[in-house]
Amino acid sequence: EMWRWTVDSAGNLMAQLNAQGYNTQDNITYGLFSPDSSSANPNGATYLCRFSHNQNSAECLCKGNIWGNAAAITSDGTYYLGHQGGVQVYKLQAVQNFGYPVGSPVAMTSLTGCGMTQVLQGRGTGGPFTITAWGLTIDDMCTLYGLESGCSGSFMSVWTADGDGNMIEWLPGGQNFADFIDFEYESTTYLIGLGTSDASVWIIMLDGAGDVAGYSYSRVVVDYTASPSSTPRTMSGFGAGYRYGERIYFSSNSGSGIFEVELASLKAVLDKNGLPDGCAFSMNSGIGANGKRVCADVSVPGRVATSSVPDPVTLKWVAPAVATTQLNDGFNCPSAADPFTAPRPPS
Repeated sequence: EMWRWTVDSAGNLMAQLNAQGYNTQDNITYGLFSPDSSSANPNGATYLCRFSHNQNSAECLCKGNIWGNAAAITSDGTYYLGHQGGVQVYKLQAVQNFGYPVGSPVAMTSLTGCGMTQVLQGRGTGGPFTITAWGLTIDDMCTLYGLESGCSGSFMSVWTADGDGNMIEWLPGGQNFADFIDFEYESTTYLIGLGTSDASVWIIMLDGAGDVAGYSYSRVVVDYTASPSSTPRTMSGFGAGYRYGERIYFSSNSGSGIFEVELASLKAVLDKNGLPDGCAFSMNSGIGANGKRVCADVSVPGRVATSSVPDPVTLKWVAPAVATTQLNDGFNCPSAADPFTAPRPPS
């Protein structure tokens, strides 16, 4: 299904939208809309709207706290919004219970605040992890990312090598994270995001009240086995994420393709929660007994890896990109024919 908003059938002309999520409670999509086209982050003109399968059906409910480019709606209808690549995370509970404003659709400027609450500030780890015990080299990293030997991949912005090509540090929180996908496993709900530089998996654990219980990072490997030899392997950032049942996908913004988060590897990482080489979910403040915030055997304080390289989450190439450009984010199809030249009749 595809939509566009080029007429103001809902009382407002939309200039941009982002942070969309599908609510299984009412089978309606929610997201941020703005009439402001002058800024990539129109924080002062941000509105939460819902829309159905009908074109131009968006009706805005309330004024949002802030603009963002990552969102997910969990099974209970809670909307989570990531701002600045996840530096801040907000939630709005049970969006399906929001009534339409009286006289809806109404002018967006008349809407009151949504009442979102902030549940996370910062995505840091207190500094880089020393990972010399993992015994990785730059050539190893190139192989793990499906790149040619001696590559200079984007992962090097959050990994550090010494003069001999040995990997010595990893700073997974030092990058933006693309989209959020909600994922339930063993009666716990998580938000999953991929790092724009090295595709590290940011795993945010939620508690029973929907607040953030803690977060942790897992390293990844990339499997291009199913891809044609002509597939670009730039891997420079991700855009939209999707979930079908338990299957999780992300689009490569640089045109490398659509990647699936291999479910078995993700569950294997989560199954080690609490073990020495498993994920330790902790909040951003302080370094305590469980303050390592990484899915690996790391001593704290000091953030020093004490054993061999941990098991990764695997990203599998499953489909080509819509276009080999940075416009490949979700349903951006810059070369496609306009599908709306002859609008379909009402259903």
